[in-house]
Amino acid sequence: MAEYKLAVTTGDMANAGTFDHIHVTLIGTKGESERTELDNFGVDFKTGTAGTYTLKTSLSLGELLLVKVEKDPFFILPEDEWFCSKIVVMTPEGDVILFPCYRWISRGELVELRGGKAMKVFEEDHPLLIDHRKKELTLKKSFYQWKILAEGLPHINNFNNVSELPAEVRFSDSRSAELLNTKRITGLELKIKGLLGSAEKWESIEDMKKIFRYKTTKMSEYVEEHWKEDDFYGSQFLNGFNPNVIKRCSELPPNFPVTEEMVKPFLEKGSSLLKEMQKGNIFLYDQKKMDGIPARAYNGERLHVTAGLCLFHLNSKNKLMPIAIQLHQQPSEENPIFLPSDSETDWLLAKMFIKNADSLDHQAVHHLMNTHFLIEVCIIATLRSFPVVHPLYKLLFPHFRYTLPINTGGRKSLFGPAGALNKSSLGYDGLIELMRRSLSEMTYSSLCLPENITARGLESIPNFYYRDDGLKLWNIINSFVRAIVEYYYPSDGEVCKDTELQDWISEIFTHGFLGNRASGFPECFHTVEEVIKFITLIIFTATVQHAAVNNGQYDYYSWVPNASLLLHKPPPTTKGQTSMKTVLETLPNVGETVSCVAMAWLLSEKYSDQASLVPLGRYPEERFDEPAPKQMIERFQAELSHLSEEIAARNSELEVPYTYLNPAETENSRVKRITRDRDRKQELTQQRRKTWIRVTMAEYKLEVTTGDMKYAGTWDKIFVTLFGTKGQSERTELDNYGLDFTEHATGTYTLKTSSSLGTLLLVKVEKDPFCILPEDEWYCSKIVVTTPEGDVILFPCHRWISRGELVELRGGKAMKVFEDDHPLLIDHRKKELTLKKSFYQWKIMAEGLLHINNFNDVSELPAELRFSDSKSNEVLNTQKITGLELMIKGLLGSAEKWERIEDMKKIFWFKTTTMSEYVKEHWKEDDFYGSQFLNGPNPMVIKRCSELPLNFPVKEEMVKPFLEKGSSLQREMEKGNIFLYDQKKMDGIPARICNGERLHVTAGLCLFYLNPKNKLMPIAIQLHQQPSKENPIFLPSDSETDWLLAKMFIKNADAMDHESVHHLMNTHLMTEVCAIATLRSFPVIHPLYKLLFPHFRDNLFINIRANTALLAPGQPLDSCSFGFEGLIELMRRSLSEMTYSSLCLPENITARGLESIPNFYYRDDGLKLWKIINSFVRAIVEYYYPSDCEVCKDTELQDWISEIFTHGFLGKKASGFPECFHTVEEVIKVITMVIFTASAQHAAVNNGQYDYFSWMPNASLLLHNPPPTTKGQTSMNTILETLPNVGETASFAAMAWMLSSKYTEMVPLGTYPDERFDEPAPKQMIKQFQAELSYLSEEITARNSKLEVPYTYLNPTQIENSPAI
Repeated sequence: MAEYKLAVTTGDMANAGTFDHIHVTLIGTKGESERTELDNFGVDFKTGTAGTYTLKTSLSLGELLLVKVEKDPFFILPEDEWFCSKIVVMTPEGDVILFPCYRWISRGELVELRGGKAMKVFEEDHPLLIDHRKKELTLKKSFYQWKILAEGLPHINNFNNVSELPAEVRFSDSRSAELLNTKRITGLELKIKGLLGSAEKWESIEDMKKIFRYKTTKMSEYVEEHWKEDDFYGSQFLNGFNPNVIKRCSELPPNFPVTEEMVKPFLEKGSSLLKEMQKGNIFLYDQKKMDGIPARAYNGERLHVTAGLCLFHLNSKNKLMPIAIQLHQQPSEENPIFLPSDSETDWLLAKMFIKNADSLDHQAVHHLMNTHFLIEVCIIATLRSFPVVHPLYKLLFPHFRYTLPINTGGRKSLFGPAGALNKSSLGYDGLIELMRRSLSEMTYSSLCLPENITARGLESIPNFYYRDDGLKLWNIINSFVRAIVEYYYPSDGEVCKDTELQDWISEIFTHGFLGNRASGFPECFHTVEEVIKFITLIIFTATVQHAAVNNGQYDYYSWVPNASLLLHKPPPTTKGQTSMKTVLETLPNVGETVSCVAMAWLLSEKYSDQASLVPLGRYPEERFDEPAPKQMIERFQAELSHLSEEIAARNSELEVPYTYLNPAETENSRVKRITRDRDRKQELTQQRRKTWIRVTMAEYKLEVTTGDMKYAGTWDKIFVTLFGTKGQSERTELDNYGLDFTEHATGTYTLKTSSSLGTLLLVKVEKDPFCILPEDEWYCSKIVVTTPEGDVILFPCHRWISRGELVELRGGKAMKVFEDDHPLLIDHRKKELTLKKSFYQWKIMAEGLLHINNFNDVSELPAELRFSDSKSNEVLNTQKITGLELMIKGLLGSAEKWERIEDMKKIFWFKTTTMSEYVKEHWKEDDFYGSQFLNGPNPMVIKRCSELPLNFPVKEEMVKPFLEKGSSLQREMEKGNIFLYDQKKMDGIPARICNGERLHVTAGLCLFYLNPKNKLMPIAIQLHQQPSKENPIFLPSDSETDWLLAKMFIKNADAMDHESVHHLMNTHLMTEVCAIATLRSFPVIHPLYKLLFPHFRDNLFINIRANTALLAPGQPLDSCSFGFEGLIELMRRSLSEMTYSSLCLPENITARGLESIPNFYYRDDGLKLWKIINSFVRAIVEYYYPSDCEVCKDTELQDWISEIFTHGFLGKKASGFPECFHTVEEVIKVITMVIFTASAQHAAVNNGQYDYFSWMPNASLLLHNPPPTTKGQTSMNTILETLPNVGETASFAAMAWMLSSKYTEMVPLGTYPDERFDEPAPKQMIKQFQAELSYLSEEITARNSKLEVPYTYLNPTQIENSPAI
């Protein structure tokens, strides 16, 4: 018989052994053995032992492929997991094969071990091994997933607690216990001394020495004695905990005005700053990346962090001496340059603030992010991309061994919002921003030590031991990595065809460096050299670089005056005002100090557990089976040992030894953290079972979210069916045996299938009655499905579902029509669009106008397009309360005329705004009148005038008195100071009939002059288009009431043009066209549907309501001077003249010649918003349409633009609006215009209506008397008779109040509460969009604070995402 010898090794950590039965099955190319128990008739599998067993088969199994291991219970004993280190098999042919395991095994698990020979993916040729490899990676990808800690930072693992990690990547029991005891003893010592938690200030520096009397190191004691000395201060920037920032300075930064006189006393006699820079003896520390990051709030006040600069001089004794410090980036009188010749405490405080910033930068960036977080990215990518048999897994895993438990625990206990680092000067949010900025600036070369040293000009500075030791270690590691990589990848071709290797680097590039190509990090590999360099960097970072920034923390941080993460008082702004008392008040209090010191002790402490403390180059887990890599490891260890002796010899001669990069002190993987939860073997049995190759059924996790609006929940039964490429699930009820689907709740459900459904395509949702309860519609926001393979897929819903409906949801990844390749999805897409085109249809409101939707009442709309119940009730209540107030006052419906202008103030006593009050006081003033044509509700008509129209015969003599002395109308036109308002499109439109007589509307012209004070002044008004004796030109020198009436008739025409054209048609109706086209042309899975729908959300509802309650015959706008028919004609004429460019703000402003007119805040804010929206749209569109070709072949996109062209611009080619798309640029421009119109433009013409229209004499939609035809015949009584009567005034004011009111469910521009995009890229783009809007909001608020008349309408916080009122 064939006989196989098995040597089975149990791990040497506590509780690694087991009493259970262990069975193995050998699988080879010629068959497999029987399932055989390993039993030597005694206690097998004891901790730290190896047992030898014999397994016999009738024939040789051929080449051995797998060893299958199973663990069954021993009688009734409870579960005791077994840590199997390795199994070595000697075959009948004499081959000795290593099967590495190094993991815990639980009862019921089936573990399949691969032979130790490293294999790349393209080398597999046996179907069994190919399938095993695929299954292993599929399961690992489902277990190790990515999570975003904060936008702009490297992504992290998906585990919330170290207890969720597999035991083989956690600390041993003994190590965890030792760490926990160290923390407890440390805390107990501090509590006994009464220090921990104390809020008292230190009375003297010496008192700090009592923190730890016995917890000292030689270096920490040295720091206590020498921390004030400048030469020791300078040495820390080379050999302290953060040797990563200082650089050689050949030219001073412009913002650091150090003069020769300042520093001459600190240089060599006869030398100068310039000479020393030329010699290479001047060095700079510059923390400009911290500039502007707000410190955290402390006791109600914000702390201070300085983004300082420090200049160092390398003197003739090779000592690096600080010679000048500036604590902020911008020089000023309150930001002096401190010098060593200043008072002792001034200079001390300046150095302390520099070290405070350096400490924050060290902990957050160079320690946490650049070693811990980046290595975490590499380990997750390694676990997800490489099977354990891959040569690079075998090489890399020992350097990642403890990264996940450290980082997972450290994020809570150290870095999280409640962690120790949150108590630093910057706090959690500030540290996040610092890391975000640092990552955005990070380059590949900055992490590669040889290039880093060269870039900073530090190749020759003496006594730079971090550099000396680090470069030697880089070369040793590089040599080792080169040997391994070239052994397994003898050519570049092998690199290119290793898909697992390419997946690995792609994951690191995407999740570690966020796809930033400018960083220089590789996103794929082409050559062996690229692989060698990158892996050298990874191992160096995980070991050497981590040791450099970690191991000296207690040495330098324990004496808090030397380096404090927290300073209380602000930095000095003048010299000579400080004392030692100031220093003590600036330092942390007693409790904060001891907390920082305890943290440093725990982070730097050495532990005795040798299983956890593995020096660089030691590989206790035997993973390589080939002789060659084993020999390479031995050579690597020999070189490290030689370097260790060399460093020890050097250090013996130094006053301040540099020990941190001695290979004996450098660990293979990060092992320092603050807290450790004691491992309990049984608490993770289920989690570990998910880790490897055993899945009995495919399990889908569904997170179902119900909307947060009133009545969104349901009592009914909800059923789902999942559809995938390999089949569908059964129709399954979602029931957690309690109250499911309540408002604003997310329920988690499990759906099991006999096997994986493949790629998930659709989720079918159905709603059945619960007992005899009546219908209660359910608002489903989204369903998130986690597949057995670990994919997390968003299925957006965001709609109401009724009984009997069958709703099929597409996965959240946006797909264009030509990208769908599965018949089920193609059919689903067609059916969705067919249904929507039958439901959303076009209707002609009036000939020559934009087409509108086919719904006659808001009740016909789908519920998800209607206002919520709470918002509808709020709008209705506002309307009722407003009407009730006016009725109580006896105003509503009154036909009386106003007796005095002042009486109008009683319309609304309490419904006022700051701006409406300003209008009441200043409405007669010409400069305020002029300003309204720039920053009022209708800034869309006025334009620069270089030549007077022939029908507006204004003479020089008429306007000369109103111009600058010595100037003329012609000269002012040439200067660009004359502007024209011309309502010629109104000419000939009949006004409505009121009380049997036709009202009057003037198609007037108004000339404006921009005077030397930058005030826009009206200087001439003609009320009709054709000049005549009965159509005089009115001037500011006419009687007060003549001039006032002329201005009022111009504003009457402007108000009607505003309401019907620039507000109703150009924003509401134009957006409606785009909304209907979107609903008809795009399925919900289309990227442009996801982008555009939030900007149309409330448009149809508000438009249908406006058509029936505002514009229709008999409604408020029908009561204006034009009436319904006149307004329709005005809109018809306006649409016939409309051009595409007139809707695009940059082109509109240029066409009207308004690029440079001052105080034009609509233009200033609008252009910035246009640019921000355009940048956002560009990012989204270019992401989904990388080429013009993709635009051309997207038939749904072409249908969309064609529908808008046909139904919005009525097929008029002269408008310049595109009827189809050819390029990406065309798409970007149209979508920018659409979103700008629906949001910013609507806000500009809507939000100020009550401010300007509530005071009727300022802007009235209705005037009764005809305009004056001769001068000198009017009085204030004429004005009162011309204005609307009491009831009409109250009605118009109420309408303006309703249109301008703010409601609680307002959704600001850039806010997307309905999660529709599933990909990280567009989510990041939305974050960037929101950030830019936030910055603009702050900028506008700051400007408005300085203005007498603020312009608030385009502040992003005041702009709604969609026309909603």
